[in-house]
Amino acid sequence: MSKNDNNSTPLTTLLGDKLLKYDGEEIATASLSLSTKKQILLYFSAHWCPPCKAFTPIISEAYKGYKEKVGEEAEVEIVFISRDSDAKTFAQYHKEMSFLAIPFDEDRTGLATKFEIDGIPTLIAINQKGEKIFEDVDIRSLITTHGAATFPLTPERISELKVAENESAVESLRRLYDGEIPFPIVAKNAAIGRTLKDIMLENDYIALVLGDGDASDDRYDNLMEIMEKVNSKATNRCAVIYLGWSTYNSDSDHQKVSEKYSFALNEIPTEAKEAINDIVGNENADAQTMIILRRGTGLCMLNGKCEDEDTPILVTVDPGLGKIQTSSADVFPWDEASMKVYEEKKKLKIDKVRKNLVNMKFFTDPEGEEGPIILQNKDGTALSEQLFVGNEGECVIGLYFSAHWCPPCRAFTPKLIECYEEVRAAGKKFEVIFVSSDSSKEEFHSYHNHMKTTTGDQFLALDFEKRDLKEMLDNAFDVAGVPTLVLLKPDGTVISEDAVGAVSKGGPDAFPWDEHSVERFLAERLEAALRKEKDEEKKQHDLGATIVKRLVGNPCDVEHDVDGSMFTFKSFCTAGAPGLFADTGIIYYELEMLNDGEYVQFGFALKNGIEQMNKYTGEGVGDDSLSWGVDGVRSLKWHDGEEDWEGKWTKGNIIGLAVNIEKGMMAMSKDGDWTEDAFGVVFQDESIKEGVYPCFTGCMKVRYCFKKDGFKYSLPDDSVWSA
Repeated sequence: MSKNDNNSTPLTTLLGDKLLKYDGEEIATASLSLSTKKQILLYFSAHWCPPCKAFTPIISEAYKGYKEKVGEEAEVEIVFISRDSDAKTFAQYHKEMSFLAIPFDEDRTGLATKFEIDGIPTLIAINQKGEKIFEDVDIRSLITTHGAATFPLTPERISELKVAENESAVESLRRLYDGEIPFPIVAKNAAIGRTLKDIMLENDYIALVLGDGDASDDRYDNLMEIMEKVNSKATNRCAVIYLGWSTYNSDSDHQKVSEKYSFALNEIPTEAKEAINDIVGNENADAQTMIILRRGTGLCMLNGKCEDEDTPILVTVDPGLGKIQTSSADVFPWDEASMKVYEEKKKLKIDKVRKNLVNMKFFTDPEGEEGPIILQNKDGTALSEQLFVGNEGECVIGLYFSAHWCPPCRAFTPKLIECYEEVRAAGKKFEVIFVSSDSSKEEFHSYHNHMKTTTGDQFLALDFEKRDLKEMLDNAFDVAGVPTLVLLKPDGTVISEDAVGAVSKGGPDAFPWDEHSVERFLAERLEAALRKEKDEEKKQHDLGATIVKRLVGNPCDVEHDVDGSMFTFKSFCTAGAPGLFADTGIIYYELEMLNDGEYVQFGFALKNGIEQMNKYTGEGVGDDSLSWGVDGVRSLKWHDGEEDWEGKWTKGNIIGLAVNIEKGMMAMSKDGDWTEDAFGVVFQDESIKEGVYPCFTGCMKVRYCFKKDGFKYSLPDDSVWSA
C-alpha cells in the first residue's frame, strides 16, 4: 500500500505505510487504525540534543510502565520522529525507547513542517484522523511529573492530573509558609534568619527568583531596576528573595548575585526545593523563573470563592523572567489580568504604527512625539522630508534591526552597506533605517558611525531614545532576533519580513529582494553555474584529462579552477571522478589542503553510491553505507555514520588515498607516509570489492591530482596492504 492508495487511512497518509519497533521489527501503520488506540503521541527528538537525551528515558519508562499495566488494551501509542542526520544514529537512539518510530527514510521533515515544530524535544498528540488534539496541554510536563500515571491521555485524565497538581502545589506552598518545611531566608546585612511568613506579613507581595549565579547576566540588574520602580509607587509593595537554584557554569557565584537583593537563600534545603518544584511545575522549575506570592485577602469574590487572610496565594510564575523583561513596572504583578490589559494596549500601539506606515509617517510625523525621530547623521540631524513619495518604481525602505554585540550582525552589516552603495549607484531608490538593539547610546553611536559607504553616505537611524517606538516596531514586524531586515514599499506594503537571507544570497542584483526577484536571480545564477560546469567538463575532456566534477551541493558555492586542478567549496559539497570507477586493481589519488578546511570527508564511493544533486543535502562521503570517508580535521572516519580516528592533517598537507579492490581495503597517507599515527589501512570492507571511484566532501580549498606523472608521492607498496 502506498500513501496515495485509495485504501489508505489518515494515519498511513500522515506517517507512511509502516512503523518500526525498537528492535527493528516492522508493523503496518494501518493496524493502529484498527486497534484501541485513541491518541497517537508524536515525539520529535534527536540523540545530539541534550534535553532530548534527558527526557527520552523518562517518557520511555513511563510508557513501558503503562503498557505493562494495560497490555494490548493501551489507548495511547507513541511514535518517535527522528531529527538525527544518519540512519545508524537513528537506529541506536531508537533502541533506548519503548515505542514505535517512523523509518528513517520517510518524510520526517514534512511532518515537522506540518506541525510547525520549532525545537526539540517536542510532543504533540493526534487522533485517528491525524488531527492535532490537546494543543493547550503540556504533555511533556505531565509525563515528567506523573510518569505512567499520565496515561491514558484523555480529557478526564488530564483534568484529574491538573486537580492533583493544584492540590499538591497549594499544600506545598502552605507548608513553606507555615514553616513546616525549613526555608531559612537571610536578610541583607543581618545575621538573623527570616521566615517566608515574616516577610510576607511585611510586604504586599514577595518575588522568589530562582537564580543560576551568573553575575554577568544583566537580567538580574534589570529585575532590580524594575522592582525599584514598583516599590517607588508604594511602600513595601514587593520584596525580592534570591534563591540559589542551580549554577550556569563554573564561574557562577550565588553570593555575588544575591548581594543585589534584600533577601537570599543561596543553599536551598532539598525539601524546600521539592516544594517549589511542586508549586511551579517541572517545566518551570528552572533558573531565572520568578514566582510572585501574596497573602489571601480574607474576602469572598463575586464568583463565590473566598480567601483565608493567612493563606499564601500564587499570583504569577514567570519562566526566564520573560514577562518582566518584555513589559514594565506598570504591569506589576504580571498576573493573567494585568498581562491581558498590557497586551491589549500594546496591540493598539502596534495598530497605530501599522496605520502610519504610509510614507513612513510614524518616523517623520508620529502623533504625540517630540524631537528628532530619524537621525540622518551622527550629530542627530532630524529628517524632516518624506523618504519617498508615492509608490512608483522600485522604491524600497529597509528597517535594519541590529546590534554591535551580535556577531551575525557584524558579519551582515558590511554586506548590507555594499548592497546599499551599489543599488543607489545604479540610480535605484533604496534607504535603510538602523533600529538599534544596543544596550547604550554610546554603543549605538559607535556602531551607527560604521554604517557608511565608501562615498560617505550613511544609513538613517531611529533615535536611540525612542525605545517605546523601537519596541512597537519589534512587535509590529514580529522581530524575534537580530539581524532582521524588514523591507517596505513607501505605501507601507511589506516586501519581506526578513530579507537578511535574500540580501546575503542575491546581493544587489536581486534588488528589491521580493520573492520573485530573488527566485529569478537565483535561477539565473544556478543556470549560469551549471553552464560553467558543462564548459569545465568539456575542457577537461578536450585536454584528455580525468573529468573531476561537483556531484552534490549548490553549484553556485563551487569554484573549479581546471587549469590549476583546484576546487573551492564555499559550503558542504562533494566532488569526484566517477569516470575512474574500477572493480579491479588499485586506485590512487592525492588531495593537497590549501586551507584548513571544515567538515572534510575524503574517500571513495560505490558506483551508485552518490546521487548527484544540485543542492545542499548535508550528506557527505561516508555518511551512508555506500561510501567511505576520512576526516583529518575532526579526527573522524565515516562509513554509515562516524567513528573516532586518531589521524590529523592541516593546511599544506598532501593526503594520499588508495583502495585495493581485490583486498577490500582503503588506505591513506600524509605527505607520503603510510605509517604515521593512524594512517595506512583505515577501512577493510567486503563491499569495496564491488568497485569504487574517488570522491571528496567538505567546505574547503583543495588541489587534486589523478595523473601518475603529477603525483608528489608514491603509491602504497605491498607492505601497506599486508600490515
